[in-house]
Amino acid sequence: MDLSRSQRVGVALREFGADFVCWYIPCTVVFWWVISWLQTWIETNSENPECQQCRVWLVYGSLFAWTWTLQAIYYMLGSCSWAQKFRITEGQHAKKLAQEYSLPDPKRWAESLSFKDILANSLKNQLIYFSLGMVMSLSPIQSTWFQRAGWHETESKVSLVQVLAELCYLLLFFDLLLGFSHYHLHVTFYKYHKDHHQTKGDSPLSGWYMTTLDLIMELWLPIFVPAFILGTSWQAFWIWLLLVEWDGVHSHAAFDFGYPMPSPKRHWLHHLQVQCNYSNGLFDAFLGTEAQKKELAPEIQFPTLLVRKSNRSQDAIKSVKTMD
Repeated sequence: MDLSRSQRVGVALREFGADFVCWYIPCTVVFWWVISWLQTWIETNSENPECQQCRVWLVYGSLFAWTWTLQAIYYMLGSCSWAQKFRITEGQHAKKLAQEYSLPDPKRWAESLSFKDILANSLKNQLIYFSLGMVMSLSPIQSTWFQRAGWHETESKVSLVQVLAELCYLLLFFDLLLGFSHYHLHVTFYKYHKDHHQTKGDSPLSGWYMTTLDLIMELWLPIFVPAFILGTSWQAFWIWLLLVEWDGVHSHAAFDFGYPMPSPKRHWLHHLQVQCNYSNGLFDAFLGTEAQKKELAPEIQFPTLLVRKSNRSQDAIKSVKTMD
């Protein structure tokens, strides 16, 4: 049954809430505790704990290390035989997806580009991504609507509740801006996006494989602009960058570890079907661009009398075979 726009958005908001409560809140609690402990240690042992440059380098340096640690973990999982049961392109996962959606031949599911093929382009994009972020974070003038990031403030500790509230609106704006930019990359600027679709969403590093315009529209603007304009504490911003990088690697690795971790299925389907699943859910619900499942043929209902005659005929055939 087709749902109205308001119904689709309602379903997407419920899914967003479930993911936020069951996945993002627990992850945020862990990151917030580690960052709070690290901040206390730095303030105790550093001669200049409020140094803006030191904090910016700490955030982006740890983010770069986190990025490649995740890459190493997911590529290692890809080489482990026991982990293949979690791949959505293998076994029962693949059969179920093939039954539910209109997908191309499974031979076309395989990743066509190797790690070496995408490495140079990915490193170039990471250099642009991190450099622009650092320049904006180091800028002495940051126009914000609600609050400043507090990079240079001595007493800049924030509560867990504040961090969670900031992450909530960052996730919402990210979904909408990602969907808007991604949609227009398909309908207006596809020649700048088609490089990314050379990959099949089955390689952890492939989330970085794209043109520069694609990088700015699909990643940098949705991730950084809401934080810089609306105003986000530097601790929440740090956690946000760690979480969104994890999402990016996971959504391109094709490993579905089950609840509560969000599945990479929707973005993997986007790489196969192309004209669907532009966002994490909300934008697609509003626009009606969710990947559609196959329509199953309705079961034919025979009149009761015909069913009884058919059953009697089958019983008679069985009895004849038994006598023979």
